[in-house]
Amino acid sequence: MSKAYSMLSVLFLCFGCAQNAPIPAEDDGAPHSEDPADSGGDDSGDDLDGDGYGSDVDCDDADAAVHPGASETPYNGLDDDCDPDTPDDDLDGDDYGSDVDCDDADPMVTTPSQIWEGDLSWTEAEESLCDTGEALRIAGDLNLINTPLFDLTALSCLCAVDNDINIIDNASMLSLVGLEGLQGVDQDLTITDNPLLMSLVGLDNITTVDQDLIISSNTDLVTLGGLNSLRTVSGDLMVTDNPTLVNMVGLGRLQHVSDSFTISNNASMTSMLGLGSDKMRYEDLWIRDNPSLIELSGLEGLTEIGENISISRNSALISLQALSGLTRVNDDFTIEANTALLTSEAEWLIYDSLGTGNVGGSVYINGNAKD
Repeated sequence: MSKAYSMLSVLFLCFGCAQNAPIPAEDDGAPHSEDPADSGGDDSGDDLDGDGYGSDVDCDDADAAVHPGASETPYNGLDDDCDPDTPDDDLDGDDYGSDVDCDDADPMVTTPSQIWEGDLSWTEAEESLCDTGEALRIAGDLNLINTPLFDLTALSCLCAVDNDINIIDNASMLSLVGLEGLQGVDQDLTITDNPLLMSLVGLDNITTVDQDLIISSNTDLVTLGGLNSLRTVSGDLMVTDNPTLVNMVGLGRLQHVSDSFTISNNASMTSMLGLGSDKMRYEDLWIRDNPSLIELSGLEGLTEIGENISISRNSALISLQALSGLTRVNDDFTIEANTALLTSEAEWLIYDSLGTGNVGGSVYINGNAKD
């Protein structure tokens, strides 16, 4: 066989292979689009929060932690994965949410077997409420005001309160042990003026407060330990006038405060240590009048303020470095009257780290230390 004939045979065979080969996808004449589930995001829409998903598929384009494919965090009141079929509450599927379900991990346990109709204001007569061991729901407020109680073990059968819980002015109360059956608070939770209360142990299973949470004027309170499961406060969160509270340890899972988060007049507080969630978003944040506050460690996970932030009149504050992860403030940013804080530190945070283009309102830097 001649070399010329051999070469011609090879060319003929290769021509046949080319005729039978599949056409590459980019050349087949049909339009193609990448599946967002494969790419991890979607380039369409505005994507205001920079999470890789446009506003046409992102159900909350103001929160980078919320997007298709995100992990759903139970009981935080958010549709983290933008899939309404993924349960945020009623995890056992028995049609009872955690606010009334005494065990949201067991579909065989639903409503309590005894119900107190209306408000319950504690007297010695109520000490026998849990003697039968039957789960108790209060269809009104729970008022523990000016009681002689040392703890709340007499309420160990309590698993739901339909309205407010008020723990106020209890001169002998040392702990909240006995409230472990509560998984959520339907309205306000107020803990004020309990001079011997040192921690919040007993509230360990509460994941949500549907309105305000107020922790104020508890003279011996040194830790917020006991709120370790709390993820969402759907109203205001106020931690004020607790003179021995040194930090925010106990709020490590807190992700979302729907209204104002106020931390003020806590004489011994030195940092925000304990606010450890990496998905933190607060509507308003007010850090004011904490005379021992040196720096803001604990706020490293804060990425967005829904409206305003004010850091004011903290006379020992010298550092704002913990706020370097902040990417957006949708209204005003105020840093004023922190007499030990260099003005250059405040300017670095707003002008260099955050950028004034990411502040939706006005910037106020006044009355801080001169360089």
